[in-house]
Amino acid sequence: MLVRIPFKELSQSGIGRARGHLAFRILKTHLAAESVEIDFAGQDLVSMSFLDELVLRLIESNQLEKVVFVASDPLVLEKLAQVAAIRNATIFVQSKTGEPKRVLKPKPATPISLKLSRASGFGK
Repeated sequence: MLVRIPFKELSQSGIGRARGHLAFRILKTHLAAESVEIDFAGQDLVSMSFLDELVLRLIESNQLEKVVFVASDPLVLEKLAQVAAIRNATIFVQSKTGEPKRVLKPKPATPISLKLSRASGFGK
């Protein structure tokens, strides 16, 4: 049996680790199903910390393979790809409901380099 859950049923906001943990607790009640789709349609803001916490909890509970993230927003997909790289996880995605699921290719985060000048008071 497949269960499809709109994002808003898991959390009113996709920001923060605490909300990611709460979303997992709500999602947990649906994980008896064979497969669970989380539909991100209409969710325009999701943080890395939210996704990392949700995926981490799914990994710890051995339930990640049951979950398909349905998202077409390139930013959400990029963040999920970064979480996949950080957690060395296999994350399944779909662009929209009804399409075949696919494994999201992990993508390490782009390193950020800061150049500090002597004028800013650093490097003295």
